[in-house]
Amino acid sequence: MSSHGPPRNYCEALKTNLKTCAKGTKLRDEVNVDPIFVPREIPFGEEHVVIPFPTSHVLNVDVPIVQQPATNQGEHGDQVEFGIPVDDTVVDGEHEYDGYDVSDLVTHQEAIHCPQFTYWKEAMDDEMNSMYMNGVWDVVELPHGCKPVGCYSQREGIDFKETFSPVLTKDSFRVIMAIVAHFDLELHQMDVKTTFLNGALDEDVYMEQPTGFTEVGNEHLVCKLNKLIYGLKQASRQWYLKFDRIITQNGFKENTVDRCIYLRVSGSSYIFLVLYVDDILLASNDSHLLIETKHMLSTYFGIKDLGEASYVLGIKILRDRANGVLKLSQRTYIEKILRRFNMHNCSSAKAPIVKDDKKSTTGYIFMMAGGAVSWKSVKQTLTTSSTMEAEYVACYEACCHAMWMQNFISALGVVDSISRLLKLFCDNFAAVAFSKNTRSISSSKLIDVKFYFVKEKVAKSLIDIEHMSTKSMLVDPLTKGLPIVVFQEHVSQMGLLEA
Repeated sequence: MSSHGPPRNYCEALKTNLKTCAKGTKLRDEVNVDPIFVPREIPFGEEHVVIPFPTSHVLNVDVPIVQQPATNQGEHGDQVEFGIPVDDTVVDGEHEYDGYDVSDLVTHQEAIHCPQFTYWKEAMDDEMNSMYMNGVWDVVELPHGCKPVGCYSQREGIDFKETFSPVLTKDSFRVIMAIVAHFDLELHQMDVKTTFLNGALDEDVYMEQPTGFTEVGNEHLVCKLNKLIYGLKQASRQWYLKFDRIITQNGFKENTVDRCIYLRVSGSSYIFLVLYVDDILLASNDSHLLIETKHMLSTYFGIKDLGEASYVLGIKILRDRANGVLKLSQRTYIEKILRRFNMHNCSSAKAPIVKDDKKSTTGYIFMMAGGAVSWKSVKQTLTTSSTMEAEYVACYEACCHAMWMQNFISALGVVDSISRLLKLFCDNFAAVAFSKNTRSISSSKLIDVKFYFVKEKVAKSLIDIEHMSTKSMLVDPLTKGLPIVVFQEHVSQMGLLEA
């Protein structure tokens, strides 16, 4: 356990201990005296104590996007075996929560009893020193009629108003990585220190003094917050608003589709700035512009320069610039999740799926720079009356996402070919034909009006749906069981490699 990482779990418990909403179940354990919020409607045994999980913290310009929707008819699909032993039938809503194995510490009391408390104490002291230096709070008498944070939930309209803050999507992140690989851009990473302290606090908020750091002789006093801290509902939003204001004043333009991505153009040079809370990625074709941007950020915020990006958002980044290859690996994150659920030693077993629900599976995949950048595999919410209808519904889902992808990539301004006609491949002749003509057929009588969005985009020459044989459908591993040789071929074409 290292003292170098930001002690967010500690800060979260140290400063707020807020319930996440007004409705739910409050539990107490034998160590933590503060209530722990557990979402309502969770079945659990009365003999167990339930606590929440810890908060976790190659581009072909000629062919802009290739996407392949596909479906797997639920009543005819092959059975795929994996996972852990389960009963033959799983009914929706049957979940057991007997207790959680939490690997990260949550409260000050837990840290005291931890064998690595020395390291946690060092991290706590560093955080508190930062609080004092930045004048985060003043120790005052609690005004009459006020309650300090720590014994009640923040109330909307009194303690906070707006809480929404945009978050980077994984699809956007992978598209940026594909552009980095194709154009061989410099890719660096930075971390913002004491992120939320940069935001402005518009409301009067009082909180109890942090456990373990109360002023001797003034234990009855409370802290009046002057700045935002982790745990306040409005913290993320206020930090984003300040960052957005400063970054746009310095020549960056916000992406209209994903508001966490910014672009600055200077002559033939350009730089992308990707923000995810306190993590910043910089991708540029000009090292001088990269250094200039780093210096600009350092003048406004406390920034730690981490150099070339290697690990961000739980994703390990590996580059082979000589061959124009960029690899993304989540092996560490996957192993952590498996250990959390005690599944790291599991062997193959039947998949825990609901049988005989007569619903098909929609799947699509978007390719860019020789690898998959966006994909989806989900059971359809409606029961279709024919294979054609199921395939057409899948085309609708793919078309909707295709338009989003096109708008997002167009706003990046570096992929000219994205303005061309988008091609969507489907392995059902009837669905392809129905999308291109207005003739009504018997199997289309029950199709909902909203799915005619596909016909509209095809008629306007924004999307072209073409037939592709089942053997060549790259998305099939997401919708059905395949022979091992075919499966390996498709996975390889997706750009997936063994870790």
